[in-house]
Amino acid sequence: MSYNPSAKNTFHTQAALGSRLRVKLVGTLTVDLAGAGDEGIGFADQGNQTVVDALGNTQYTDTDVVLASTEGTFEAVANGVIAVNAEYYGAAAGKISATPVGRPLGRVLEAASADGDIVRVTCYGVPKFSLLKTMSSASASEYLLVADGPIKLAKLQLLPQVAGTDAGAVTAQFRKILAGSGDLASDAAGANVKELLAGTTVNLKSTAGTPVVPALSATPADLIFATGDILAVKFAGTLTAVVALVQAEMVRQ
Repeated sequence: MSYNPSAKNTFHTQAALGSRLRVKLVGTLTVDLAGAGDEGIGFADQGNQTVVDALGNTQYTDTDVVLASTEGTFEAVANGVIAVNAEYYGAAAGKISATPVGRPLGRVLEAASADGDIVRVTCYGVPKFSLLKTMSSASASEYLLVADGPIKLAKLQLLPQVAGTDAGAVTAQFRKILAGSGDLASDAAGANVKELLAGTTVNLKSTAGTPVVPALSATPADLIFATGDILAVKFAGTLTAVVALVQAEMVRQ
């Protein structure tokens, strides 16, 4: 049986790891077994070894990890029967399963008939999608998206097509509103409203044709949406003549 990874990286370990088991990142260049529903970063190549020093302390050797983000096919350990070409999911103890938990991680290229079978698999890429919204002088503060599962705002970009002409400031705030709070009109961030941009607002009088990519909030948790959380935009000022395209790039967690 062979496989064709494009890249391996060496990681520290904190526990015994078997060959071909899924692993997740738990610290700086440190991995542990991925559990059911965990995304993981790849597969332990040959596992690791347990070493007991002269003082009786247990240590674990480093292991090479075949990164799932690279192209190629991979070997994984099944926890039971999985049909050929079936989608697989993360299972306990670093294995894969036909039982849906979280998102599907890829497809099985050869059938598994029992717990412990090693099978070749493919890996899906990181699932991303983009939300596009045109803002104009007729726009009003509104909800743009209701999360249907855990997602993260990875990038926000504004492409002004016609700059606002009002004499006063014309800005947009992008916010996460926690599920069930319905707090679109709130004037300040708080427990139920999280500002998504480091600079809080985007200038809608920016030069037409020049993309604006504002820095995102420095608080990582604010960028992650749970099921039912809302991505909203709130305008300030008069949107006279404004025409702009907003693109929000989201990554499923």
